[in-house]
Amino acid sequence: MFKNLPRHQFENLQNKMFPAYFMMVGICCAVSVGCFGYTHPWKSSSTVEKYQLGFFGGCFCV
Repeated sequence: MFKNLPRHQFENLQNKMFPAYFMMVGICCAVSVGCFGYTHPWKSSSTVEKYQLGFFGGCFCV
């Protein structure tokens, strides 16, 4: 797109697309963390699953 659009039109396109894109990525990541946490409850999960959930949640925060 950036090769076919003038600079100002591409800037307007980016201003509309990127907030929606990052919101969608954030929502999908939150759903993934929630589903993993639901299917692997903290009290009954193994140490490896606890690390996975911790790293998964940490990636969501970044």
